Amino acid sequence: MAMTDHKQQGLDHKLRDVSVMYELVSSIGTTLDLQAELDTFLRRLLKRFGYSVGAVLIRDQEQGAFVVKAASGFLGSAIITRVIADVSQYGIGELVASQAPLIKNSLTPADKGLIINPDLAPMVKSLAFIPILFEGEVLGILRLFSFVEQAFPDKVVRMLLPLVSRLGKTINHTLTVERLRQAEDSLRQEQEFTVAALDAQTDTFFVFEPATGRPIRWNKAFTEVSGYSDAEIARMKAPDDWYSPAEAERARAIMDRLFSEGHASLEMSLLTKDGRAIPTEYHAAVIRDGSGAIKYVIALGRDITARRQAEEEKKKLEAQLRQAHKMEALGTLAGGIAHDFNNIMAIILGYGEMVRNDLAANSPAVKDMDEILRAATRAKEMVQQILDYSRKGEEKRNSLDLRSLVTEALRLLRATIPSTIDIRKDISAKCGYVLADATRILQVLMNICTNAAQAMEEQGGTMTIEVGEVELSRNDLRHEPERQPGKYVRLAVRDTGKGIDPGIIDLIFDPYFTTKGVGKGSGMGLAVVQGIIKSHDGLIKVTSQPGQGATFEVFLPCHQPPPSRAADSSSAVPLGRERILFVDDEESLVALGVKRLQRLGYQVTGQTSGRAALDLLRADPAAFDLVVTDQTMPQLSGDALAGEIMKIRPELPVILCPFDGHGLPLV
Repeated sequence: MAMTDHKQQGLDHKLRDVSVMYELVSSIGTTLDLQAELDTFLRRLLKRFGYSVGAVLIRDQEQGAFVVKAASGFLGSAIITRVIADVSQYGIGELVASQAPLIKNSLTPADKGLIINPDLAPMVKSLAFIPILFEGEVLGILRLFSFVEQAFPDKVVRMLLPLVSRLGKTINHTLTVERLRQAEDSLRQEQEFTVAALDAQTDTFFVFEPATGRPIRWNKAFTEVSGYSDAEIARMKAPDDWYSPAEAERARAIMDRLFSEGHASLEMSLLTKDGRAIPTEYHAAVIRDGSGAIKYVIALGRDITARRQAEEEKKKLEAQLRQAHKMEALGTLAGGIAHDFNNIMAIILGYGEMVRNDLAANSPAVKDMDEILRAATRAKEMVQQILDYSRKGEEKRNSLDLRSLVTEALRLLRATIPSTIDIRKDISAKCGYVLADATRILQVLMNICTNAAQAMEEQGGTMTIEVGEVELSRNDLRHEPERQPGKYVRLAVRDTGKGIDPGIIDLIFDPYFTTKGVGKGSGMGLAVVQGIIKSHDGLIKVTSQPGQGATFEVFLPCHQPPPSRAADSSSAVPLGRERILFVDDEESLVALGVKRLQRLGYQVTGQTSGRAALDLLRADPAAFDLVVTDQTMPQLSGDALAGEIMKIRPELPVILCPFDGHGLPLV
């Protein structure tokens, strides 16, 4: 009876312990630190029931492995395996399959394999593995070990089961909270990543409700480009507050296509807080809710200012190319016209000179004939200038007298500049030469004078062209360090026009910069002028005041004059009796040439075909002492004819006359 009372007292004591442990399990999960709470639970459990070792294994739902979440008691010197991937070991697989406790109150040698820690195996005499269940799913395992046999009778196991069941609910709650917290962390990280990624974009991004226009989300680029703060953007309405009324209306029209197709693209100008309009290319798409209804509109915008500028520059380049092709065609046309016109002028001059020579010295017609010859000579020189201005090819720099060039250029300018503009010249008698290409300098002068005339075309005025020699010191050239001090020829063009705005005077030499209207120029003139002057080691300056006109000054280094030619003291025209073959495809020129040479005593045979002339020479190679031929002829050109003559009679001299005015040397 005494023994029974003693057992009853022990059982009552254990029941009280179970009550205490049940309360302990109920408090698990309050701190959400599952491992610390399980460690505390195991220590108290072992202490109350006298077990030697305890551990809680939690199942990884994704991997299927078991993780030792907590362990207490005598663990020995070996490190406990924290992760058990092979669930067929240590009785885990059997327990998961049966979902029933595994109790061993007396261990066989084979049962020792159920123990993870090899240091414990010799000492453990009994064990209890109880699955931690929740709603029919194994969440983990409570593993208890004792160093005495029969430590887990049925009554004790039945007491432990409700405890473990409660533990399962608590663990499930804690794991659920932990998973939710991890999901929230992942969502927050994803949101932070999205915001960072969007803010890192240089393109603008915003989302708004199509029904209300209320902005929902936007990136840092949108605030920076628009100039509005986040608080201001939040109070605005899309698209009305960001675009002009016309473009906002166009955006609403595009939305119909956006809603039907789900995406759309368009170009609009975003109105910034400071009033700027930034051309922007937008790509928009819709975001739908679970029912398929359109909830938001998302738009990505890229600043296309640079692209627009590139397109404008491309258009200007294309216009320049078309103009270059036009000028090339005009040059070709000018060459053809000059050839024909020079032939006509050659006939007029030739016959005029013969008539002049036939007149008596005291004839009243002498002065009239001299005027005719001067006018014809001037016409021929003007055609030559036009031809030189339009010709292609490399620069040919020679020692050039700017005074003569300016005088001749003014004759051309006077015909193209309105009569309301008075042209004056101030050309110094003392002026050095320059090493330059006459055509390029003529191009410079024509450009500057044309600009000056356009500045005065509305009200008229005075254009003054000055040419003189100046001395430039190092101080004068302080802004042009690559230029050397010394003597320069100064060419200045002064006008009384409206002047140049100080805000743009530093831009006038930039390519494509222009203040002229459509059809008045492309903005390349002064850029080309500056390039030509710099290539001639010169410099160009401009001074202007609004309303007081402008002055362009060109400085070119002085150069030694060309070697002078000794004057021929003989005034008599040499005569001869040699036999000359005269060849030109123009009958009038052939007739003129034959007649003039015959007057000088020569025996002249004229031909209008290179092939006919070649046939004459083949028939009688010794019939002529000299051949004079035009270069430009159909069928057989002058140089080709000369080549054939060299084959027939190498010693026969041939004079190749470039009557087309292209400036080829005589051969």
